[in-house]
Amino acid sequence: MKKIRYLFSVLFLSAFLCSFVLACKNNSASDDAPKETPSTQVSEEEFIKEFIEGYELSEAKVVRTNKSSVMNAYTIIYPSKDPYGKNIMLSAVISVSATITADNPAKGLVLYNHATINKATECPSRSDLGEQKMIAAFFPVITISPDYYGFGCTEKEHQAYCIGAANAQASVDALLAAKKLLPSLGYSNYGSKLFNMGYSQGGQTTMAVLKLVRQNYPDINITKTFAGAGPYDLEVFYGTFLNSESEYVSMPSAIIDVLYAFNKFGKLGFPETKLFKDKIIADFDKWFESKKYTSGDICTHLASLKKTDIFAADVLDKDSEVSKKLMAEFKKDSILHDWTPAADESIYLYHHKMDETVPVETTEALEAFLKENGLSNSTLKVDIDETTPAKNYSYHVAGITPFLVAVQSQASSLLK
Repeated sequence: MKKIRYLFSVLFLSAFLCSFVLACKNNSASDDAPKETPSTQVSEEEFIKEFIEGYELSEAKVVRTNKSSVMNAYTIIYPSKDPYGKNIMLSAVISVSATITADNPAKGLVLYNHATINKATECPSRSDLGEQKMIAAFFPVITISPDYYGFGCTEKEHQAYCIGAANAQASVDALLAAKKLLPSLGYSNYGSKLFNMGYSQGGQTTMAVLKLVRQNYPDINITKTFAGAGPYDLEVFYGTFLNSESEYVSMPSAIIDVLYAFNKFGKLGFPETKLFKDKIIADFDKWFESKKYTSGDICTHLASLKKTDIFAADVLDKDSEVSKKLMAEFKKDSILHDWTPAADESIYLYHHKMDETVPVETTEALEAFLKENGLSNSTLKVDIDETTPAKNYSYHVAGITPFLVAVQSQASSLLK
């Protein structure tokens, strides 16, 4: 399977290519744009070497500024929490269209939660920011993109994959840090709209952000939440995996990442032999901990293996101690528990009915939860897509395009 982040950019580009090209041609840095503060120049290699070593606790600050005729990007570090709840510095990127100036201010903020990644250079602070450039071209907004724990300045740590509470905290803290820093960067006025969005793992993080905000941050007002094809309830996700009659797994890297992360950060304490077969354990450092390979690379490597070649018998047995403890940990982190959405919560959910990576049942369960808690069709819109995707694309990946088309339409309308 090709990596989701790359296809996110490619499909977004194909959906809006004409508009993007036009916007790029017209984008030029104005004299009113904030100027970069002179500093001692270091090479990209030198910066990354220091960056991934991490930082001592401090106030949020900008550690790198990259400017182009299309977009200004500010890599920031900021105080947050690790998955164990300890204080730590994390990283994110603030990206701003070069056309946004004091005289032409932004009309809102986008909190953009990235999809599944495994390679270090795919996170916002290490990537080419393809998605963020497109957002900058299409919307007069400022985008905040957290790396999450395990990437960016915490690259040397294992990622907290699909641990919604941890990634949501990283995302909300990035938003708060960005709002403190924006005036010093020359962006005091950025409107009142706030969009919370993401697809796949990013969709799960997006809904976890909404849950966290409603629990602990009453002063944050989210205009609209856009979540696509996320594993909102890992109990449902794992149950579907266990009940599947297929001998193979659509995206084995994701399930391996989920099991490892919840065992580690949930302190379940199971030895790796209770989770994975020897061939997975033997190559784990190479394929996962090194962060040199994309999820697509890993899935290609594992493509010929059956579930029974990858996962230990305890993982595949729903009645085992391993499965029961994993399910309990999944429930603790689920978006379907322990919060109440606002009565007028504005949410858009998308999922393809035939999604082979993240089962549509996760979105159906989320929809049922939201409606049970008072949301009506006037503020909750759910699209269960049944169209046939283009050849060579999975249903999960192909769903990115209609999801983004909906985001573009709805967000543009709200920004008028």
